Amino acid sequence: MNIYKKLSANLITVTIFLIASSVYFGFSLILSFATAILYSFIVLQRNEFDIRLLLTQSLDSVLKYIPLYITIFLIGATVSMWLSSGVIASMIYYGFNYVRGINFLFFSFIIITMCSVFMGTAVGTFSTIGLILYSIGSAIGIPPHIMMGTIVSGAFIADKISPLSGLMNIVLKVTETNYNKTFKSMMYTLIPSMLLTLTFYLVVGNKYIVGDNMSDFVILQGALKSSYIISPWLLLFPIFIILMSSRGINSLFTVGSGVLIGSFLTIFVQGYSDVTTLGFLVNGFVLNSDNTYLSSILHGGGVAGMIEVIAIVVSAIFLVSIFEKSGIINYIIGNYIKNIKNPSELIMKTAILSGCLTILTCDQTVGIVLPGTFLKEKYENFGIDSSVLARTISDSGIIIAPIIPWNINFIIITSIISTGLSFIPYAVFCFICPLVTIISSFFIKKKSYNP
Repeated sequence: MNIYKKLSANLITVTIFLIASSVYFGFSLILSFATAILYSFIVLQRNEFDIRLLLTQSLDSVLKYIPLYITIFLIGATVSMWLSSGVIASMIYYGFNYVRGINFLFFSFIIITMCSVFMGTAVGTFSTIGLILYSIGSAIGIPPHIMMGTIVSGAFIADKISPLSGLMNIVLKVTETNYNKTFKSMMYTLIPSMLLTLTFYLVVGNKYIVGDNMSDFVILQGALKSSYIISPWLLLFPIFIILMSSRGINSLFTVGSGVLIGSFLTIFVQGYSDVTTLGFLVNGFVLNSDNTYLSSILHGGGVAGMIEVIAIVVSAIFLVSIFEKSGIINYIIGNYIKNIKNPSELIMKTAILSGCLTILTCDQTVGIVLPGTFLKEKYENFGIDSSVLARTISDSGIIIAPIIPWNINFIIITSIISTGLSFIPYAVFCFICPLVTIISSFFIKKKSYNP
């Protein structure tokens, strides 16, 4: 065990230092992950680990995520097509008619939360409905980083509670519980977390309520009409995507259909040529408008822009696999949970462990599977229902992912809307939910607990 103690301290410290340096100095995470991978192999080889086996196992792990890489490419294409097809422009145009006197920040959080639960995918909701709300919010004067934080808070509730979410279904499978029981247990922490989050956006959003002076919006509406074919029929497109997702249709098929329909609308409604549309798909959309403000918010996307994102994701998965297959992660978990004395400590440590694994491994999956696997027996021993384990994991390891700068989710969403780190303080649900869970653990009865 001494060798694992030294190895875990060495490799984890170096990895965290490299990633933190990358975030602080602003250079690509690819360099940090690549350096950490090389360093890990050198250290493990010196300690007589089978490097060929680790390499093979890590490559196998990378290949298992091929559907994720395809989805990332399609998300880049989706953003381009939603911008070029006039869907987002139409939503902004008609949205201006209803924003007067509305707390749009508060309203956006409710809308994005509802859509995310129906769609079952945080990133998918963020890159479609979220992009629409972000564009409207920016156009009415809400600072981009505040709007971004609001959208992130609502969109990532999908991963936590939606029955269509892949992550939610992994949680249910690992903890061997059902959705209805888990959802009922979730109310214990979800209700106070939602109330606190709604209060925050209500207070902050009051600063950005649109008054009676709508002259700026009339100008923007005119600019939209001169740049796009605006039609209420285009609003059927996002409704169709939400319906497909809510029916549980495969996410790759749903996103792919969105790209195809968006391309069709770009060519046959907006009048762009096949070649130009292809250029948007590859390089991203740029609005050619005399209104510079409109051009600044209606641009982005493209498959090419996702290449670096995929490279970072691949390197992160590779590094995590090295830690997992070498036994380092298992050693850390075993050491952490061996002296748990009561239910309160168990729930608190579950939340911390799930969150730390998501932070350390750059992905939510490890933060679900390992705590669920290692702690299930302890929950049984303390007489705690497995739905509490499922709830605690979803309250912590799942929901914090988008606010970790080296996490896969953060990398994807900031490649769609580039606000850097400034949105993080405003993604308040991602903070509040784990805190509510940890605080609630102190109110669990010491002997046993069943929801």
